[in-house]
Amino acid sequence: MTTPIRICALAIAAFTVAACGQDDTGETGETPVELETLPDADVPADAPTDAHNGDADLTCLGKDRKGKANAGVTLTGYARSLADPDADGDAPEGQVTAVDTDGNEFSGPIDVSKDGRVAVYVATGDEGFGGHAVVTSAGFLDWRFQSTNKVINSDYNGWAFLVTEQERDDAATGAGITLDLNKGVLVGSVHDCVAFGISNAIVEVNGEFANTAYITGFGIDSAKTFTGSSGRFAVPNLSGTVEVRAWARLESGGDFTLIAEDEISIDVAAINALSLDP
Repeated sequence: MTTPIRICALAIAAFTVAACGQDDTGETGETPVELETLPDADVPADAPTDAHNGDADLTCLGKDRKGKANAGVTLTGYARSLADPDADGDAPEGQVTAVDTDGNEFSGPIDVSKDGRVAVYVATGDEGFGGHAVVTSAGFLDWRFQSTNKVINSDYNGWAFLVTEQERDDAATGAGITLDLNKGVLVGSVHDCVAFGISNAIVEVNGEFANTAYITGFGIDSAKTFTGSSGRFAVPNLSGTVEVRAWARLESGGDFTLIAEDEISIDVAAINALSLDP
C-alpha cells in the first residue's frame, strides 16, 4: 500500500487522516502541559519521528495556528474501499456530506469515473471549516471524520478507505477485541506540524490509555503500546462525547508533553475518525 500519509482538506481517511492549512501566527504564551502519570504499558523513550523527514516537526506547539480562510474551501479527496485501496476495480458509489458547526450541509458525489474523486465546496467565512464530514456508500459503514484544526484552504487531498461490518468485526476478532455493538469505534492518527503521522506518541481517551490499540499498516498490532510511523490508533467500545489526547516526548528521555487534544461525539453506527493535530 503506497497511499501517502500526508493528506488534508477533505481529510476523511480511514487510518490516514490529517488537517492542514494552518498558519503559525505567533506565540500563545501557554505553558506546555506535561503528563503527570505514565501508563502501565511500555512507553517510548525517544522523541517522535515521521517516515518522511526523520525527526517530527513540532515547532508549532505553543503557537496560534488559527490562520484565516477565504469565503469558502473546496474539500477534495478520494473515497475507496479498504479491500481495493488503489481502485483497481470500481470505486464505491456514494457521497460525502460536510456539516459545519451551525448544522449547514454541503454534499457531493463520489465520482466512480475518476477513481473515487470527491470535491465538495463549503462556505466558511474567514474562520475556516471546523465541522465534520460523513462518507456514505451502500454496503459500507458510514465514515464520520473531524480534525483538531479548522481547514482554511483547498491545498491537499483527503482519503477514505471504507470498510464493511464484516471487515470491522474481523479486524477486532483478529486483535482479540470483543466489540460492544451498542457502542462505536474510534480510529485516528497523530500528526506533527506539517501533517505527517508520527511515531512514539501515546493516546489517551477519557483519561485512560489501556483501551487504545495501535496500527501497523492497516491492521491492529496487539504488541504495540505506542504509535508507529503512521501515527495510527484505534479505540473500540465508546459512546457519547469522548476526550482524546496525544502525548509525546519533545526530546528523547524528556517528559511527555501534550501534542494535541480534541473532543469527538461518537456515532455508534459509524466508524469515527479523528485527526489529532498540534
